[in-house]
Amino acid sequence: MAKKSQIARQKKRRRMYEKYKDERRRL
Repeated sequence: MAKKSQIARQKKRRRMYEKYKDERRRL
């Protein structure tokens, strides 16, 4: 279970990172 939670957390972080990258590209 802990592993699953860790993976989900990584996915969330990755999504936020992608969003951040997109905004930087716009600027």
